[in-house]
Amino acid sequence: MVTCQKGKVMNYNKEVRNAFDDWAATYEKDVVPKLNLRGYSYDELAASILSYYNENMEYLRSGENILNNYSFERGIYYTYAPGFTQMINRALVDSLDFDYIIGKNLAHDIWCQWIATSIGKIVPNKTVLAKFRRHESAVTSGNKSKLASVKRWWTTEICGDEMKKWHQSLCYFKKAYINDFNDETASVLSLFANENKSFSNKIKKLFYPKKLKITLGGEIALRILFLLGKC
Repeated sequence: MVTCQKGKVMNYNKEVRNAFDDWAATYEKDVVPKLNLRGYSYDELAASILSYYNENMEYLRSGENILNNYSFERGIYYTYAPGFTQMINRALVDSLDFDYIIGKNLAHDIWCQWIATSIGKIVPNKTVLAKFRRHESAVTSGNKSKLASVKRWWTTEICGDEMKKWHQSLCYFKKAYINDFNDETASVLSLFANENKSFSNKIKKLFYPKKLKITLGGEIALRILFLLGKC
């Protein structure tokens, strides 16, 4: 029985890897020539912009434009571009730890983003290429109302262990790629991917001088999580 289950997991991992290989092939065929990119020599992620619509396909707003406003530290706790607006090259695919991502049920888009903003590159495309139809009852957090966002934050992050898992993944990320980081990224990770939950470390995170989230509400919520030792 154990062998059977292991075989299923291995086959699933292989299928996921094949899907990512196809993703990279599409990137190299369609995106690289149009944006005049090198495509192979470094971990690269191209991100397009999306527009949000409600369940009746009524326009709500445009997605965030990250052309001049992204960095590794600002993307630790925030996904700049949903997975369906991302394209990645083969170098980035080869850098992914599929066993960890699949085993921990970690969103692939944030992992790709961490790699691209720390040891690779993001190539933003300002063209709107996707319409994102969202239902208010959707379980994911994107484009929820303020009240729904607060409820989700309280349930999954304050009372739940979502941010604890996020922090564990960030710590694993630091260990996995530590030899590839520049000094600035290594310094950021030494604080935020630190398993030491001492009071002094909580205070350093709480009063970190740079903004880590896009909205003021998100920033305040994150600082409260720091104080509580959730991440």
